[in-house]
Parts: sequence; C-alpha cells; structure tokens
Amino acid sequence: MALSSPYSGQCILGGGHVTQRRFCNIRHRCTGESNKRKAGAHVSHMRYSKTGLAIVVFRDLLMLQSIGQDTKKMPERLQGKVAIVTGASRGLGRQIAETFIGEGARVSLIDLKQKWVEAVAEELDADGQSCLGLAADVSDREAITRAIDMTAEKFGQVTTLVNNAMWNRYEPIKDIEQDTFDRMIGVGLGGIVWGIQAASKHMAAQGGSIINIGSMAGRLGSPNALLYAGVKSGVDGLTRAASVELGHLGIRVNAIAPSTVTTEGVKAILTEELIAKRLGRTPLGRLGAPTDIADAALWLASDESAFVTGQSIAVDGGLGHALM
Repeated sequence: MALSSPYSGQCILGGGHVTQRRFCNIRHRCTGESNKRKAGAHVSHMRYSKTGLAIVVFRDLLMLQSIGQDTKKMPERLQGKVAIVTGASRGLGRQIAETFIGEGARVSLIDLKQKWVEAVAEELDADGQSCLGLAADVSDREAITRAIDMTAEKFGQVTTLVNNAMWNRYEPIKDIEQDTFDRMIGVGLGGIVWGIQAASKHMAAQGGSIINIGSMAGRLGSPNALLYAGVKSGVDGLTRAASVELGHLGIRVNAIAPSTVTTEGVKAILTEELIAKRLGRTPLGRLGAPTDIADAALWLASDESAFVTGQSIAVDGGLGHALM
C-alpha cells in the first residue's frame, strides 16, 4: 500500500519506482527554518533506485504532515480589541504595545511627549491603521480622561487598559523630598486610579480587561526603594479593590508583578555585582525580558483569561519564593 505526502503531491512509499520529486522539493514546500529542520529530522534514510530517482523513507509521516499545519496563520488573539497602554514610548510599555498590535489589537500609545509616542507609532504601524500616539500626563485626571475618550473616538469600544506608566527615583529615606513623593504617588497610584475611572466608563457596556503593572518590589524589601515599594504595594491593593467593584460589569482587573527586567532604563543602572546577586537569587537563573511581561499581559488581555480577576501575577523567574 502506498502513502502520499502532502508536500510533493506524489507517492513516497510503495512497492515500486514511486516518486518523481526529490527530497529537496519537499523541503522547499516547508516555510521557515524551523520547518526545514523538522523535515530534515524525520528522514530515516535515503536510497536511490536504478533509475536514479530518490525514495525517501520517513519515520513519522504524521509528524511531517503537522509541518503543513504549523505554516498556517494562527488566529490573532486580540482581534477586535482596542487597547490603551500608558508609558508606551519605551521599555515594557513599548513591548506590550508591539505585542498587542502583532496579535490584532488596535492600540493607543500614551506618554508624556507627543514626539515620543508618534515615533513609536510610526515604527509599529506605518500606515496608521492600528496605532495612535497621544500625549498625556497620567497623573492629570483631565488629560488621561481626554486621551481615553480620543481613543474610543478613533477606534471604537475600549476593551483593554494597561496601566504601565511610572515615575521613579531611588534614594535613601533621609533624602526623599516632597516633590519626589508627590510625583511618584501621582503617577504610580494616581495614574492608575484616573485610568481605571475613565476606561471603566467605556467598558461598562461590554466588559473589558484592566492590567496594572506592579513589581516584586511591592512584596520584597530593597534599600533606597521606600516610595517605589510603597507605590507597587499600592498597585496590588488597587487591583484587588477595583476587581471587586467592577466585576459585575464584566470588567476584569489584574496586575503583573515583574522582578528585574532588562529594559533600557534598568540596564543603565544595573552593576555587574547587582546582576550577579539577582541571578543568584532567581531559580530560573536569568533576568526577565520585556517579552516575558508582554506575553503575560497578552494572556490577561485575551479571552483566554476570561475567569481571572483580582490577581497579581508574579513574573519573576521564581525570585519571590527563593529564601536565599
């Protein structure tokens, strides 16, 4: 009995001279380097008949057929979603926005300077169909409300808000000044309060997902981080309270608590000694990447997490459970 390949369209196993296409033709039908490796890995051996035609014997035809399935475009996980990401001009915010756009969402990028968000919007979506850049100070209630309203005017029903914006200064307790306190609380907590207030009005009719970016610093002590730890602890509290109050509207509210993530800003302040210390305490043996956090946000923004709310999810490589 003969078996046929979905790639060559020819019989590749049977009782006689069977194929008129060589193995390379099969490989040429497999798109992407990973699929080429898959095809090559499932060849047991190759021999030639007297006519010089190749007869290729595969260990697992079912596995080879799956290569064709792999090449099909998967459904976009955020198709039809309208998302707002604050602090979106760089770091985690930019990566989250890029990931969301790649999964079919239309995204509004919010940050302090119009030129910052316009530059990122141009990079992520040159035709301007899926990305909008808006300048707003999230600590200013009117400014963030206006930006969220403009997003709804441009893209329609707002379904997702990522409160990522943060202003931070690490310093000893004795050196903390009033302006530092006001700015960190205003952006880190006020920005979340005003963002939730404005976005929830748009989500009330059909529900939505609000994602607050916290930190493991809110759970673990660290020198020179009194205000940062306080703000990020507050993020967890705001998340739980909002999830309870807004749940009846179908609005889910969750937080992500990263450990050290290699954004541009973090790289600028990490010393080799500090990196070694963090690596030594992290069970998975590496620092976080921006994509680690973006992937967690993607899941929380998608319908895959439809029954998850009020949670602060540690994306920390196990750091929070390590004693030493």
